[in-house]
Amino acid sequence: MTLRNKYLRRVRKRFPQIYQYGHGFEVVARSKKFGLNRKQHFTTEQQAMDFARDLDASQTLNGKQTEIPKEKLQSLDLHEKLTVKLQPFGRTVEDAVNFFHEHLGQEALKQAKPSVRELAVAWETFKKADTTLSNRFTAELGNYANARCPFAVLSAKAANLRR
Repeated sequence: MTLRNKYLRRVRKRFPQIYQYGHGFEVVARSKKFGLNRKQHFTTEQQAMDFARDLDASQTLNGKQTEIPKEKLQSLDLHEKLTVKLQPFGRTVEDAVNFFHEHLGQEALKQAKPSVRELAVAWETFKKADTTLSNRFTAELGNYANARCPFAVLSAKAANLRR
């Protein structure tokens, strides 16, 4: 038994409990069922009993009154800050999310497409591998690559130097 419990006398056993201590009464309303964790101090037993009866009646009438979860409050606070940031531009958070979603889709498409360098090197290697082309066209392939994509030719020449 703790020191605090020695000096308390339970006046009411059912929910919410009332304890008497040296100079007053304490109403303790702790309940997982009702989602409560409250303590209230009173100077007279009648005040404590009235408060306990009112609390008990409101719980049986209204049922569990849950608090708003902390994550929900943080989310609402963040939404409010974003709304204030977008207000000078006349946009909403939904507009910003839609725009960013569209932007991400365009970025994904850009990354999926091959670069010009890759396409030029692939075209040049395909044409050089083709045996049906004339010698004149094969000789002019370098000119096409130089005019269309000079960095592709440079990378191809660098690859030939490595061999």
